[in-house]
Amino acid sequence: MAFETNRDIEHRFAFHPATSEEKRNEHTSVRMQTLDTALYYNEHLPNGREKAVALTKLEEAMFWANAAIARNNGKPELPPALFALPNAS
Repeated sequence: MAFETNRDIEHRFAFHPATSEEKRNEHTSVRMQTLDTALYYNEHLPNGREKAVALTKLEEAMFWANAAIARNNGKPELPPALFALPNAS
């Protein structure tokens, strides 16, 4: 079970605006790439539950990708290690 601080939770639920043109472009790039895939799926997959779920999951992936951009300021933040790794000497 993952341990999260109140600060971690507050960060997850906070508003993270695109503060630069570069960040806005990153968000746009994610949306456009995802849109291309969604249009391909819509054209080539048979209608039905599976297609609907695939499109929903693709939309969800777009949201998470944009959250990664917004929340991390372009730099991945790693949580502190819960366990020490053995020294590889």
